[in-house]
Amino acid sequence: MRLSFLTDPPPPPMRWVWRDIVPAASLVTIAGAPGGGKTAVSVALALAVARGDLLLDRETVQGSVLIVSAEAAHSTARRLRAAAGDDLSLPIGHATGQIDLLDPDSTNRIIGAIDKMRERFERPVRLVVLDALASATRGADENSGREMSRALGSLHEVIHARGASVLLLAHTAKAGGNQVRGHSSILADADVHLSLTGNSSIRRMTIVKARDFEAGSEVSFRLSAAPTGAFRMETVEGVTRSTTHPSRLSRDARTALNALTDLGEQATLDKWRSAAAAAFGPRPSAGAVREAFRKAKASLLTAGLISIDGQIVTVTDDVTDVTSGDASNGGGERHRERHHPTPY
Repeated sequence: MRLSFLTDPPPPPMRWVWRDIVPAASLVTIAGAPGGGKTAVSVALALAVARGDLLLDRETVQGSVLIVSAEAAHSTARRLRAAAGDDLSLPIGHATGQIDLLDPDSTNRIIGAIDKMRERFERPVRLVVLDALASATRGADENSGREMSRALGSLHEVIHARGASVLLLAHTAKAGGNQVRGHSSILADADVHLSLTGNSSIRRMTIVKARDFEAGSEVSFRLSAAPTGAFRMETVEGVTRSTTHPSRLSRDARTALNALTDLGEQATLDKWRSAAAAAFGPRPSAGAVREAFRKAKASLLTAGLISIDGQIVTVTDDVTDVTSGDASNGGGERHRERHHPTPY
């Protein structure tokens, strides 16, 4: 344990592997439906880090990358080779074979692979991609907090031992959702959680949780594939989308949206958080209030009803207050009705 004081020098500025999305030495989960683009994004990020290229208009820090395939190893290998083209000297390693994150020996094998990468390429491993959580915990109960905490704890050991960030691929709890399937400890133990939604034309990546920076930002992009299996990720600006009607949101999400409306449809995150907490009513603990606000914010972001820019949160598009007597909305509870833009 290290003791520090306010009079000590300030901590160093935040370091990144992928600016504003993947911090250095962090555990990042990325979840989406099957076929939602998780592997494509991870391969694109691996290539960008290995080359030191921009990805979705954001800088990466160049370094070696280790991809650990606990599933679909042959498919990942084909994608890697197709994306790399003739540049086969890129500092990327692909580890295959059975992985069990509940077994300390698997953790040691990942650390050993990182050390071999460093010897071969003489540069630090910046990123470890693990595909995927379900396959790396076969036989474990994904709804067990104890087992999932042990599994993610082994990845934190890798991070602390070698300083690389870990990108962990996972499935969502339901189609179109933004939460990781399984126990809530998975999300709690992650430093950053990314959600992939959208369709085959336009996909959207949202930062649902971030431990050391503000969550809520998102980027829309298009994946274009070539017959060879190679693909490109291109940022898409000005995308409009259909949204969830407020009456279909949870009660807490509607309450938080109304609290933001009462603040003038735009406020700082801290002010909105305080207003929403007061409006939620009695809860068992302060932690329960924080969790309710976190879920409400994530739901409103996914629904497209709010946007966050730095510390400023805003109700999106043209909205008007309405009162609904629908029983599904709590019998006359005020909510926001959004004028829907044209769906993509």
